[in-house]
Amino acid sequence: MNFLRLPFIYWLLLNLIPFIGFELHSGSLKMGFFFYLGLLTITTSGIWLFYCLSFFIKQKTSPNPNHTPRQLVTNGPYKISRNPMYLGFLDISIGLFFIFGNWGFLGAAIAFYFITDRYTIIREEKILSELFPQAWQQYCRHVRRWM
Repeated sequence: MNFLRLPFIYWLLLNLIPFIGFELHSGSLKMGFFFYLGLLTITTSGIWLFYCLSFFIKQKTSPNPNHTPRQLVTNGPYKISRNPMYLGFLDISIGLFFIFGNWGFLGAAIAFYFITDRYTIIREEKILSELFPQAWQQYCRHVRRWM
């Protein structure tokens, strides 16, 4: 279960399954409203992820959940969600659903949400509450886990 400590890796694996299924069964895209909606969703979510990442870089701490954080990031997008990067990954899976029309991508988004919410975030929050007890409690009182 160590791979569950790397959200990006299990997100990739979850989305690889429907992508392979799409390639094996149809392999053709329909250029229409949902295709372009998917591209827009993926593009804005990618920009969002880099924006979120920039706050870790500014505070000289790691976004890697396996590294010990030096700072508690609470500004920028972290003022509205404790996990904005995970929201970005969810949105990309939804964008992939729009592009490919494969329900497996929605399944991947749902699986990612539950694995992240029930395992990854619980583990991360325990570490953050131990490292930054007072700041973490105050942060949790004002900012929700997801939105």
